[in-house]
Order: sequence, then C-alpha cells, then structure tokens
Amino acid sequence: MAEISDVMSGHFNVQQLQIPSELESRDAADFLAAIDIDRQAMLRQWGNDDLAYTPQEVLASAQDRYERHRHLIVKDAGEVLGHCQLIMPVEDNQHLLWLSLAVKSSAEGRGIGQKLLAAAEELARAEGRRTITFQTSHPVQSVRGELVEPVSGIGRLPRESREVQFAQRAGYVLEQVERFSLCQLPLASELLIEQAAIAQAAAGENYRLVQWTDHCPEQWLDDFAWLQSRMSTDAPRAGLVREEEPWDAHRAREGEALALALGRTTLVAAVEHLPSGKLVGFTVLTVPAHRQDMIFQDNTLVVREHRGHKLGLLVKVANLIRLTEERPAVRRIYTWNAAENEYMLAVNVALGFRPAGYTGEWQKVLG
Repeated sequence: MAEISDVMSGHFNVQQLQIPSELESRDAADFLAAIDIDRQAMLRQWGNDDLAYTPQEVLASAQDRYERHRHLIVKDAGEVLGHCQLIMPVEDNQHLLWLSLAVKSSAEGRGIGQKLLAAAEELARAEGRRTITFQTSHPVQSVRGELVEPVSGIGRLPRESREVQFAQRAGYVLEQVERFSLCQLPLASELLIEQAAIAQAAAGENYRLVQWTDHCPEQWLDDFAWLQSRMSTDAPRAGLVREEEPWDAHRAREGEALALALGRTTLVAAVEHLPSGKLVGFTVLTVPAHRQDMIFQDNTLVVREHRGHKLGLLVKVANLIRLTEERPAVRRIYTWNAAENEYMLAVNVALGFRPAGYTGEWQKVLG
C-alpha cells in the first residue's frame, strides 16, 4: 500500500488519521473530533445534522472490502482543525478517488482546506489514482446571483459560493449538478392511492411488484446484483469518468451485510417482468439506526429496455405506502438526482419531493 509522508506547512501538520478499532479506545479522540467537524459543517450548512454520518457508521464503513478508506487531518497545538476522508474503489474504477473535506468554523480562512486537498492529491498520485472527485452542497436559497454551469449544461451553482471558488482555484471542473430534494411526511393517503393507480395502469399486466427488507430472496439475488451493475452504467453521469461496477450474488450479499453492520434497514421494492421472469427495476429506502424521524431515498433504476411504463413510479410509490405503514414516525425523506434526469425528478415531484438544494460534482484529472 502506498504511503504518504506527513506534510508540514507553516505550523499546520497534515497527517494520516488511523481508524480506531473501537470508539471507546484511547486512540479514538482525533477520529471522533474529525467526524464531529463534518457534523458541525452540516449543521452550519443545513441547520440540522440529518446528513451527517455518525462515528459508528464511519467506523463500520471501513469494513467494505470493495473500497479502501483513508483519513487526513490537520492539527494545531493538539487540536483537530480539518478533516478529509478519501475513498478508493478496489476491484473496479482503480483510477478513481473520492474525497470529502471539512474545516472547523473557527479555523476557516487559514488555508487548511488547501493543505488537506494538496495532501489528498499527493496521496492519490502515490496510489496511482489519476481522477479525483468531490462534491459541494448548496441550499436552494443560496443559488442566486451569477451562476456557474456544469459541463452537462443542466443545473447551476452560485459563483460567489466559497466552495465553488475553492474548487475552481484548485483546478476542478464542475461536471454535473444534482438536485437535492426533501419530502415532508406524512403524505396524504389520497396522493399515494392516486399515484399507485396511475403507475399500475401504465405498467399493465406484464409487470408485478416484489418487495423485501434487508435480505433479497434467493430467487431474485442474481437479478438484483445485475441491476446494481446497471446502476453504475445507466444512471446519468455527464462527464464523470466512471467504469462499470461488476456485481454478482456474492457482492450483493456483502452489501447487505455491510448495511446491517452500519445499523441500517433497507426497504426494497422491485418490479418483475412477467414474460421473462426477470427483475427490471428497483428502488431502495434506507433507514439509519440512530434516527426515527428521517430516512434516505437511495438508488432507483429501471433498465433502459423497460422504460416508458412508469415502473419508477410503481416501485417508489409502493415503497412509500409500505413506509407509512411500517415507519409512521418518519417525517423527512432526502434524495439526490442528476439535474438532467427529468423523468425521475418528475416522479419525485409527483410524490411530494421539493428542491432543498443542489450538489456539484467536481472532477480533476491529475497530470
């Protein structure tokens, strides 16, 4: 495994953070401080920490054998001031490195983010990773004034944003904008019944719903793994450099085990094409263990060959109906969609989702 030396710049020390074996150990203090910097950044940006990962989730996510996780921090006088998490795919997309970065509010404007990003790029080169991507997030009310357009040509971000300026100064290109949407619950039962009827009428007799929690039935496992692979190729990617993620039954089972290790419950609705007996679409709702009031609308896909029958609406409304029955305490659902994904955005709007913000997908290919 390639190593990166500590980077000294002035009195800032950018160093690699070791992931502790357990959160109660003595060596977990810096890790906990780093994760809290991320949480505080979410609080400043959104007014809540709904989107923040808990230390338990970050620790468990390091078990994913299909990704390698690294953490960089900046310390000054023993205090953690900045945190950068790096994720590198292991079995596919070995050119790629994802990163996320946050700086303590009291330390902003001191160049800490720049030091962390420079160290991340050094580590990427040492690992043979040539494509780096990260996201910037922008509440809907902030998207005003002079705007920046992505390479995809759809969606906009505010040029005056500190995050946008940071990315541009570092030589990153805005490839894609995603709409970040929020659905407030409970939804009117009449709305769900109406949308379910619309979807059923469009789907006709050739399709039927299949649903499960956490563990895919064995008869659908190969199909579900294939759909996960298609997710990496069929979803809009704009100019983002991505290769297919090959999934098989074993990887699908490992994904389920990881979700359980993270403390998450997954509600899956899929659709079977009756003439072929194959699954051709699915959607997932993810319920975090530490919250009862909010969840995430995760991956949704209908394969290209079966689009045009409102199958995306069919699976999503079925999952929402089930959610209201099984998780009545949930009050918020969050989701992200590429700005150019007009069909799925229209489905979400029909089901009560409204824009809460926008996410920029930034990319840099190292020379």
